[in-house]
Amino acid sequence: MKEGVDEMDEGQVEIRMVRPPGTENVTLPGVVFLHGGGWVFGNKETYLKTLADFAVRAHVAIIYVEYSKSPEVKYPTALHQSYAVTQWLHNHGNSIHVNPDQLATCGDSAGGNMASAICLLAKERGFPNLIKTQILLYPTISGSHEERLGLTSIQRFGSTADFGLSLEQIDTALYSYSGSLENKTDPLIAPLNATTTTLEGLPPCLLIMADSDALRSENELFATKLMQADVETIAIRMYGTTHGFMQMTVPFDTPQYMKTLSLMAAHLNDTFS
Repeated sequence: MKEGVDEMDEGQVEIRMVRPPGTENVTLPGVVFLHGGGWVFGNKETYLKTLADFAVRAHVAIIYVEYSKSPEVKYPTALHQSYAVTQWLHNHGNSIHVNPDQLATCGDSAGGNMASAICLLAKERGFPNLIKTQILLYPTISGSHEERLGLTSIQRFGSTADFGLSLEQIDTALYSYSGSLENKTDPLIAPLNATTTTLEGLPPCLLIMADSDALRSENELFATKLMQADVETIAIRMYGTTHGFMQMTVPFDTPQYMKTLSLMAAHLNDTFS
């Protein structure tokens, strides 16, 4: 485990690198990890076990980005910081034993939003091959309160936080991040609203959906849109789970948690083999 603060185009960005034991001098594929927590909460301590398990299982170096949080800092700062880390790894990864040509993004919930948005931003800035694959864990992928109201999973699970996330919490997070509850025109906030043309050419996607989750319907819609744009996409609904199941403290090593780790590792191994 290595911590540091690196100077990038977006100023100083704190990162933590998690590697399998004994690989400090071995060049590995790099996974840029963006944590969830509605752009407001979340820190490296709460994700340490998940990241360590993931790094060992997939045999990769995970670069955890401590992006600036909302509401003190608004969009697009956190996204631009996370993109800057990814671009820095592409330019300087060899200096920290990360393969600059084998980079992936991964994130859960709000972090999943940015993990996908980074891919869109890379394409927009002329680096469509910067990221080789994206792994999205129950991502916040819509940017519209109005659109969400009609979704089945919101109607079934969104009225309470008993399933890990309520509509009220989603709205609070979205407003804290973007300053609005309606962001239909900006795919970097709402990848679900990206056009087919905008999505074309994005890296392959592994999308893991929680079962009883207010975000499940928008995840299903996004997977469909990616496939319509000819993006290689695998979408899996993990039965018996609620939102945040990969980061919960108790219970932790559930069959669903372990299987998801295996799926993520296999996906990366296939991508980088």
